[in-house]
Amino acid sequence: MIGHEPIISMRMNRKKPAAVHVWVGKPLHSSAKDWHLHNTGPEVDILPNENIDSLDLRWSVGLIVMIHGTDATERMEKAYEAFKRAKASWVVATIGDTIIDSLGKFDEHNH
Repeated sequence: MIGHEPIISMRMNRKKPAAVHVWVGKPLHSSAKDWHLHNTGPEVDILPNENIDSLDLRWSVGLIVMIHGTDATERMEKAYEAFKRAKASWVVATIGDTIIDSLGKFDEHNH
């Protein structure tokens, strides 16, 4: 996972971003390594070889997490479920033509 360390530092200083973009698989573009050095929002990459179930996602507690990706549907859904378990405040994932949404604000498909 790349890009979550600055979020952890922010949280240790009692600050937090409102939302974070998470890329699952090989991102189409990536600023995860240096988003915190620029005037951009947080971005985290979950790499194709990483086991989503073994990632420590505590940094996402209370955050809005928007999941995008290029990986298979099962892996995207696994990331969605992992961030819900980690207590992100709202998890939204676009998987192909489907949007899954933990708060039901998008009514296309909810888990």
